[in-house]
Amino acid sequence: MTIEATHDLELDLAREREIERYQVVGVPQPELDDLAAVAATLCHVPAVAINLMRADTQVTIAVFGMEPMDCAREDSMCNVIIDRTGPVMISDTSLDPRWSGNPYVNGEEGSIRFYSAERLVSPRGVVVGTMCVFDYVSRVLTPEEQALLQRVARRVVDLLELRLRTHELEQTVVELTAARAELQRSNEMLDLFAGQIAHDLRGPLTGLTMTLGTLRDEIDADDTEHSWVLDRALSSVSRMNTLIRDMLDFASLGSTAEVGEVDLDEVVLLVRTDLVAALVGVRFEVGSLPVVPGRATQWRVVVQNLVANAVKFTRHLEEPLVRVSAGAGADGWWLEVADNGPGVPATDRERVFDLMTQGDPTQEGIGLGLATCKRIVRAHGGSIRIQDAPEGGALVRIAVPAS
Repeated sequence: MTIEATHDLELDLAREREIERYQVVGVPQPELDDLAAVAATLCHVPAVAINLMRADTQVTIAVFGMEPMDCAREDSMCNVIIDRTGPVMISDTSLDPRWSGNPYVNGEEGSIRFYSAERLVSPRGVVVGTMCVFDYVSRVLTPEEQALLQRVARRVVDLLELRLRTHELEQTVVELTAARAELQRSNEMLDLFAGQIAHDLRGPLTGLTMTLGTLRDEIDADDTEHSWVLDRALSSVSRMNTLIRDMLDFASLGSTAEVGEVDLDEVVLLVRTDLVAALVGVRFEVGSLPVVPGRATQWRVVVQNLVANAVKFTRHLEEPLVRVSAGAGADGWWLEVADNGPGVPATDRERVFDLMTQGDPTQEGIGLGLATCKRIVRAHGGSIRIQDAPEGGALVRIAVPAS
């Protein structure tokens, strides 16, 4: 009669979770069959089984020299020792009361006499099963054979873990592939959305700008009241055009523009032309700027956003100052835009790069400028951060590695 082991529900649940993670039950495991054959050779025994112990059953996942021993847990020879510590080696199971009544010993299912088992312990410390060696005559293993059996059992766990990691990697690849497809679809939708904005909004705004400009030219110079109203209207239309342009810039960053040589002097000259009205009264200092690798259109967007941002926060000062400087070396290149405005508090220096976030909600805009800059800089493999400027305001520094 078999002596039943006491089950620990918590251990059984942990074991069941580990076995589910491995996903080897019912799946052919030729690599494990090979390890079973290796164990039989090293230990000089005719039969080996690799078993997993589930809540109610023992499942054999690899064998050598015998049929699989799938059975009810209470009939399993390993059930008695699964949660106990120390090596197990029984020279004659028929003489041991723990196994003398077992069906695999008493002739009902088999006539095993020699039994030795090594527990399979996962890296998380859970005993998931056993690697057992059998013989049909009484015998013992030498210390060397026992040590070899222990090593082979550890390789069994290594293979189970390798299968688990491979499955997880496969799942990750599937998820990344799906995410990439969804991202591509989203980018396509964003491009379509941006094009629709250009079609639906820029046309009417262009017409409105021309109409307001015509009216502005036709009123008397002394009509200050109407001039002021028209100037305000033109300014509002201009701001709306700027917001639409920013949205289009942000939406089109996934384009595959060719990387080439970018002359930052030319970029800043174009930015200065675009912002000529905003720069009136601003001391705009530009140092010697290098030629760098990149996409000229995108770096113009970056410089224009940073300069416009600096102007926006300094135009209320008596002597607003904006400085652009850059340099290049063997390890890459850098670009700085500094101002003498109020600066950015240290607690906000990461947040202001988030989409639709403004450092100062009283300022105009919808929070796309710095988010766009960050996206472009990262697309070039660089970093962007805000720190204190020597002029007392904010300094935005971009660093792009040579690679």
